[in-house]
Amino acid sequence: MNNVVLVGFMGSGKSTVGRVLAKRTNRGFVDLDDDIAADAGRAISEIFADEGEAGFRRREAHSLRRALNKQDIVVAAGGGAPLPDENWRQMREGNCVVSLMAEPAELARRLNGSNGRPLLQPDVPSAIASLLPHRLGRYGAADLVIGTDGREPADVADDIESRLPRGGVHRMTVEVPGAPHEVTIGRHLPSLVAQTVKRMAPSQPVVIVTDWVIMRQHLHPLVDALKSLAITATPVSVPSGEPAKELDALAAIYAELAKIGVDRQGCIIALGGGTVGDVAGFAAATWMRGIRYIQVPTTVLAMVDSSIGGKTAINLPAGKNLVGAVRQPVAIFADLEYLASLPNEEYRAALAEVVVDAARLGIDPGQADVLDRYQRWRRFDTMAMGVATNSLNFLFSNQSTLLRAVRDIGLGLVDRAPPLKNLFIRQAAGLTGEVPRLLKGEAL
Repeated sequence: MNNVVLVGFMGSGKSTVGRVLAKRTNRGFVDLDDDIAADAGRAISEIFADEGEAGFRRREAHSLRRALNKQDIVVAAGGGAPLPDENWRQMREGNCVVSLMAEPAELARRLNGSNGRPLLQPDVPSAIASLLPHRLGRYGAADLVIGTDGREPADVADDIESRLPRGGVHRMTVEVPGAPHEVTIGRHLPSLVAQTVKRMAPSQPVVIVTDWVIMRQHLHPLVDALKSLAITATPVSVPSGEPAKELDALAAIYAELAKIGVDRQGCIIALGGGTVGDVAGFAAATWMRGIRYIQVPTTVLAMVDSSIGGKTAINLPAGKNLVGAVRQPVAIFADLEYLASLPNEEYRAALAEVVVDAARLGIDPGQADVLDRYQRWRRFDTMAMGVATNSLNFLFSNQSTLLRAVRDIGLGLVDRAPPLKNLFIRQAAGLTGEVPRLLKGEAL
């Protein structure tokens, strides 16, 4: 899906802003109340009089399902529409939900003299006082929360457009007992990250742990998105690659947390690949006996593997990942726009890890078109495509032996045993002669 769903109290501007936003983003527009009335052949007030609020809510749920089956539309939902859990689930499934908010006094001013709104009883101020507090929690859980007080509809629409993800938003829930959280996948997600931080209400400043490469490429949009919600952020740079997981890098993070006075209500954002996520997550797990953190992975491998599961660790001279902790992030945001700058060899290496996971789950390669899609995206050259195809055939014809070997010796040992690693590559690709040094995923 690629729809935008506007929610908010009566008078917040959903219908007016929605029409402007739809025109600016080349989307269709559906006013849910108008759709319900047209379908029933009666005004909303008549539906309430004849069927009661329960009857209206059934019609509302039906109209919402019908609207969200469309593509590329803006939906202006009724004030109570997002309250039922099933409605909320459908609104968020593949779509971006935007809440329009206004102060009670402003809502009362806009709704003064309004007709045809059955819930504005016995009067506007009383209705706002009784209904709004029960709805604020749901409104505040939207992907974007936009204030409309004292603003023109065109200005609000421009603000929303600048913050919207580019394309649909896909979500997966990681069901961890006591720490469930969500993975959000899409493009142009800094504003969604910022809104999540705002909802957490952390002490400030929040700390963004990243490396100097990512800092140069991707830090500023995230900092700007946070700043737009009155959230200050302090970046902390760690080295690129495995040096990020050394004790010196961890100590530098601790020093900055101490310097700016991060307390138990603080928050860390891990912006980077797997090593950044590991050290930032470990710092969060251990600072003040544990503070909250958000994973914003910037590589394929971090998006599909290391950012998920809460595993964090640092290296010691005696070996990798010897000191670690399991601490679940509050949320994970996989922004696919970050992958545009990823080198092809890292892209291919990460895809290989995905293929191995598929093998472990028993997924037949004939059922997946992942290699075809990556070839169309030109992330594989001709030779790499041939190697990948041969590797898949070899992997699935010998998967029990290979997976047992990987389990028994550990991938870390494979990395430290080039002859064994090269044997796998030669068997899979039919190569002869010396095999060049490869990333672990390329070896797989």
